[in-house]
Amino acid sequence: MLLSFVSFIFAVSILVIVHEFGHLIFAKAFGMEVKEFSIGFGKPALSIMIRGTRYSIRPVLFGGYVNISEMEMDADTWREGKGFMQRPLYQRLLVLFSGSLMNLLLAIVVFGCLGIFIGKTVGVTNKIERILPNSPAAQIGLRGGDEIIAVGKVESNKPEKLREEIEKHPNIPVVIKIKRDGQVLSFYVTPKAERSYRSVKGKVERVEVGRIGILFHSLTEKMSFGEAVWAGLRDTYYLTRLIILYPYLAAKRKVPVEVGGPVAVAKITGEGAQLGFSVLMERIAMISVNLAVFNLFPIPGLDGGLLFIMLINSLYAAIFRRNLDYRKIMLVNSIGIAFLFGLLAILTLFDIHRLFQ
Repeated sequence: MLLSFVSFIFAVSILVIVHEFGHLIFAKAFGMEVKEFSIGFGKPALSIMIRGTRYSIRPVLFGGYVNISEMEMDADTWREGKGFMQRPLYQRLLVLFSGSLMNLLLAIVVFGCLGIFIGKTVGVTNKIERILPNSPAAQIGLRGGDEIIAVGKVESNKPEKLREEIEKHPNIPVVIKIKRDGQVLSFYVTPKAERSYRSVKGKVERVEVGRIGILFHSLTEKMSFGEAVWAGLRDTYYLTRLIILYPYLAAKRKVPVEVGGPVAVAKITGEGAQLGFSVLMERIAMISVNLAVFNLFPIPGLDGGLLFIMLINSLYAAIFRRNLDYRKIMLVNSIGIAFLFGLLAILTLFDIHRLFQ
């Protein structure tokens, strides 16, 4: 639980810093006044003033913000087109888009660095590399370095066959044979039942599979700098494309319908931390891409919502020579924020329900 919490705070802090830093550097590049760059909320625990901008760290490390003075769009500045509204449209759009852009760049860098320092997987062996704490494997005394040679009646040195046999025994005891220091040992283990999915005739179906909490040893090959850059770009592109197409694929039952809130993110990062720093960073990169895409949805309260309002307002102003009614903009924005909080609450309830299934 503590590891999940710490890894969650670590992940959120990285994602927020990178996202808000994007807004910061683009705003400053266009000569906008930035009053504060803050990580977290609450009373500042640490702050420093640099070139007219206060950089703060606050105790509630769940989020952050950039206070761009020209974006303080009260009724008068909005109506009169002052401050941020007075800036060229391309500057406003880039400042709003820059947070998501930086999250995508973070994913590219992380995927690329993993290719350089960890390498690409070229094979998997039947040797156990890591065991999750409190897992069935840990409870029966399996260790890193053990070689699994049989599960039930299936004898093999191919990890995919061994894993497949384990998955066939959710909450059902099965014998596992391992080789340790030249000796063959047998253990009874009861794989924990977990939800998974399989494709049947092109449609995804929910199934229950057994897991014992092990990670097989991967054979890796280091990438060159050029290969790593290409891998980072490729992985980020395919993940972004999948997220954009996800509603369509889910409706066609090509992919499972899975959504999660803060509790799910904490679980994902916690499991990643247990499996190693490289796995944690890979999951942070994946979450970063999700955040980048979701933040650009045209929902008021998100950067994408304000981007959409800016585009509509520019068209409206070009036709009627004035900005949209400020009160209507604030009403739409308030509804959007309420929707986001409601969605967050619902996703959190779903996360908690899944934990106790």
